[in-house]
Amino acid sequence: MDKPKYFERWFRAKNQPISPLPQQAAEARHTAGDSYVAVLQSQGEKFVVDIAAGWLSVLFFDANDRLYLKYDFKKIEPEHLFLSAALHFEFEDLSNGLHAAVTFAFKTDGSIVIERRNVVTGIVEEKDSYAVPAANWEPYPEFGEYLSVCRANREL
Repeated sequence: MDKPKYFERWFRAKNQPISPLPQQAAEARHTAGDSYVAVLQSQGEKFVVDIAAGWLSVLFFDANDRLYLKYDFKKIEPEHLFLSAALHFEFEDLSNGLHAAVTFAFKTDGSIVIERRNVVTGIVEEKDSYAVPAANWEPYPEFGEYLSVCRANREL
């Protein structure tokens, strides 16, 4: 994985970072609990780690630079994060035409609400599920150490 690049924030509408930060400034923000963004590249994949005081989001981009997966972690304990939501975006083809979005809302007791929204037809399906939530817990990352939260495949 390449060395992270740091920014003040991420502009979601354009899928691009805003205002580069020197590593020292990003590290100071990390230590103070202030927000910043780390952009990582590895073997053609791009990950964006958006960090703020009480939460951390990870954006996963495919080879066509489309956001296909988003993880939202809540800071539950001082040194631990809990994966509270995952959004998976399905595309019609190689274009940016969104076909469907699936949202997983996780609770610490293992309950899961799953919503699948077909963007084309407008049909929304919802169901409840359960999984042992052990894989949803993550240690709060040290500055520059984001690989653990960037794992797309999690055993649920």
